Amino acid sequence: MEKLIAIVPTETYQEPSITGQVKWTSKYNLALWLRVPEVLNNRVRLVLKYRDAKGIHSVLVDKAKVARNVVLLSNLVKVTAHGAINYMGVFLYFGSISFEYTVDELFAQRKLTIKHTPVKPLYNHNK
Repeated sequence: MEKLIAIVPTETYQEPSITGQVKWTSKYNLALWLRVPEVLNNRVRLVLKYRDAKGIHSVLVDKAKVARNVVLLSNLVKVTAHGAINYMGVFLYFGSISFEYTVDELFAQRKLTIKHTPVKPLYNHNK
């Protein structure tokens, strides 16, 4: 099952210098503190989804087994995009067993924009 936890604010991922089909990479520090009323042996995954010029992409942030009442899912993830990112969301995936939970805190921060490389055309009809 998939559950949208939050839409990431645009100022977190927007890069004004990106135009057209430029391929670029950035890193994001993500953390989610999840509280559950009862301990279940269910697995959860935290996933970052984003949309760029080539479509929707998913990056696994972290996964854990709900073996305690508080679960921390966190990681530094790398996102490679083509052109501007126009949507980013944080999703929680869990097994077929639905359960109650509370999000104590969600943290999303861009740490670094790594590189900008123009995408070269495969064929130039002007030559």
